[in-house]
Amino acid sequence: MESSSPLRYIDADRLDAPGGSLDGVVVVSPTDATLGTLDGMIINPTRRQVCYYVVKARSAFRTHRYLLPAEPARLEQDRKSLHVDVELEDLRRLPEAHSQSFAAFSDLDAVDAIFAPHAGA
Repeated sequence: MESSSPLRYIDADRLDAPGGSLDGVVVVSPTDATLGTLDGMIINPTRRQVCYYVVKARSAFRTHRYLLPAEPARLEQDRKSLHVDVELEDLRRLPEAHSQSFAAFSDLDAVDAIFAPHAGA
């Protein structure tokens, strides 16, 4: 991604849901297969929009961070799992996020998100 991109990365340990932190949440396929863990999200602060889930998956010799388009998903806080509509073979075809792909979400981005006009406005 270019540095002028409005997209930002926010680590899962900085994300909260009504049931607690999203750190350590397991990403699960429709067939209940474990795809990996939620590493973070790629968001557009000015649009107040989640664009991608970043799924950390390990292979024999590497760790991959796949960009899963943010589609409706079901979070089960008691199981600490995020259920998505993607199977493992589909996940492996998705683009990967690299360490320099997106700027980190900052305090300034939080201010932008707070004062950005609502999408429906």
